[in-house]
Amino acid sequence: MKTKKIKKSPDSFKGSCFACKKLPKGFVLAGTFFTDENKYFVKPLDSKLSHIFNVSKAETKKNGLVDGTRVMFSKSRGNYVKITEVFGHRNDPGADVLALVYQSGVPHTFSDEVLTEAAALPNKVRAKDIAGREDYRERDIITIDGSDTKDIDDAISVNPLKNGGFELGVHIADVSHYVSQNSFLDNEAKERGTSIYLADRVIPMLPPVLSNGICSLNPNTDRLTLSCIMQINKQGKVLSSKITPSVIHSKKRFTYEEVDEILEGRESSWSAVLNNMKSLAEILGKKRTERGALYFDLKETKIKVDETGFPVAIEARSSSASTSLIEEFMIVANETVAEKYKNANFVFRTHEKPDLHKTHKLYAFSQGLGFTVPVSKDGVAVKKLQHLLTAIRGTHAEAAIGMLVLRTLKQAAYTPENIGHYGLASTCFSHFTSPI
Repeated sequence: MKTKKIKKSPDSFKGSCFACKKLPKGFVLAGTFFTDENKYFVKPLDSKLSHIFNVSKAETKKNGLVDGTRVMFSKSRGNYVKITEVFGHRNDPGADVLALVYQSGVPHTFSDEVLTEAAALPNKVRAKDIAGREDYRERDIITIDGSDTKDIDDAISVNPLKNGGFELGVHIADVSHYVSQNSFLDNEAKERGTSIYLADRVIPMLPPVLSNGICSLNPNTDRLTLSCIMQINKQGKVLSSKITPSVIHSKKRFTYEEVDEILEGRESSWSAVLNNMKSLAEILGKKRTERGALYFDLKETKIKVDETGFPVAIEARSSSASTSLIEEFMIVANETVAEKYKNANFVFRTHEKPDLHKTHKLYAFSQGLGFTVPVSKDGVAVKKLQHLLTAIRGTHAEAAIGMLVLRTLKQAAYTPENIGHYGLASTCFSHFTSPI
C-alpha cells in the first residue's frame, strides 16, 4: 500500500453555512458524523471550517455510521460527500488521534517499496559489516532513555584520565550503513523529516524494523555506530577528539529514573561509572553556564495513557541529574562534530539573536516586575539574558518572564552556513546525535 498524501484544508473554506457547501476537488478532510431530523451530515474537525456537509443515506448505511463517528470525507457528486475512511466513535481510544494524523497530511504508512527494501536488511550485525571499524564492544557502554523508548539512537561511555579529566564516548546509531543514498528508504525519510511522537503512538521516520530493530542500540547485542571519542580536561575543554565508524555492544539499558536512584545512593555495580558520568556532566554544565548558555527550568508535561489508549494522567517532567547528564554529553558531541567538519559541506543547527523590538518588549515587561535586562543597539547579549533567568529563579515572576524569554527567542534552524547558536552560546553546533 502506498502512503497517502492528503492535502490540507484550504483557507477558502472559512465562513459560516449549515450545509451543502462543495469541497474543492482533491481535498480530503476529517470530521464527525451526526444526524439531524432524519438527515445525515458531517462536520469538519478543524474549528476554522464552520461548514457542515451532506452525507447520503446510502453512504451512511454502507459505512455503518452513527452519531459521533470520526471519519475522513472527500468531494462526491452534487452537494454530497464521500466517506473515505472510518476511524471509530469519538469516544473510542485513539480514534481522535488517528483522525488528526490523517487531517494533518502526515504520512503514517510505508509504501510496499519501502517495506520490501527494509525487509531485505539483515536483522543482526554480520562479520563483514564490522570490517574497518573501531571495536568498542568491550567498553562499559550504556544507554539512558525514557522507559517507553523503543528507538535508542545514542549510547555513552566515560573513563577517568590521570590528569583529572575524562574520556567521553558518544556512540550514535550508524543509520547510513543501512539506508543508502536515494534509496526508497532514504527518500521516504527525507519526505518525513522526523519521527512524530504523539500521546499514544509514534509515527516513525524509518520503518520499525530499522528504528526499533537493527538501528536501535538495544542492550546485549552488537550494533554499528559512529563514535565521537573526546579527551576532556577538568575544566571541560575538549583537548582532542576522534570521530570514527565503530561497533559497540551496550552492556545495560537504563531509564532516567533508575540512574537518578543510583546517583542518589542506591547500591549498584554501576555506581562508579554513573558517578564518573555525573562528575563530567557537572564540569561541562559549569563551562556552558560560564559562557552564557541559557537554562530554562520550565516544567514539561507528558500525557500518560493506559493499555487501551485512554489518557489517565498528565505528568509534569522536570530536569534531573540523569537528563542533565545526557543533555551535556549530546551537546558537547554535537559541538565537537560541527567544529571538526565546519570547513566541509555540512548542515549546522543554528540559532540567531532575537530581534531588537522583541528584546525591548522583554526589557519593559521585566522592568515592570522588578527585574532588568540591559539592551544595547545590538540587542541582548546571551550572558545578560542568562543573568535574568538566574535572577527570576524561584520568584513570583519566573513563569511569566521565562515564557516571554522563550517567545523573544527566534526558532533554531538547519543551515549550510555556520552562524553559531545563540541559546547555547555555541560558536558551532550540529545534530549529529539524532539519526533515527
